[in-house]
Amino acid sequence: MNREKINQAFNGILKVYEEIRSQSSLNKNTVVLEANREIGRILKNVEKDVTVEERMSGSWMKAISVQLQKHLKKGFSERNLFYAQKFYEVYGKSELDHRLSWSHYRKLASILDEKLREKLTKTAIQKGWSERDLVSKVKETGQQRKSPELKWKRPEGLLWHYKIK
Repeated sequence: MNREKINQAFNGILKVYEEIRSQSSLNKNTVVLEANREIGRILKNVEKDVTVEERMSGSWMKAISVQLQKHLKKGFSERNLFYAQKFYEVYGKSELDHRLSWSHYRKLASILDEKLREKLTKTAIQKGWSERDLVSKVKETGQQRKSPELKWKRPEGLLWHYKIK
C-alpha cells in the first residue's frame, strides 16, 4: 500500500479526532459513536486499495495505527481501529440509538445473526443493561464471533513432564 493512502487515512482520522474535541459540549456518547462510524468508513475505503498480503498480515492497519499513536498518543491501537471498521461494516448507515454506548455497540457488532443482534439491542435499551449485562447475554447466546482456537502441540521427549524450579 502506498504512503499516500496511509497519509489520507491518517489525515481523515485526525480530522475526525479534532471534531470530537471541538464538540465536547454535545452529548459525548453521540459524538463518540458518530466518530467511530466515520473512522470505520475511512478505514473501509482504504482497505479497498490494500493488497491481499497486506490485508492478511494487517500491516496497513498497523501503519495507520503507528502514525496515529505518534501524533495522538493513545486510543488508536490496531484493535480499536479494527473495532471501528467492524462497527461501520455492521452499522454503516443505519440509525443508532444513542442510549447505548460505544462499548455496547462494539459487543453487538460481534454477533453474526442480524435478527438476534437487533433483538439484543432493543432489549438492552428497554431494560437499561450495562455493558457487562450485555456481554453476559451475548455469551449465553453463543453467537459471538469466535477467533480460531489454537491447538497447542504437546511437547515430545523425555523432559516435558519435569518441573523446572
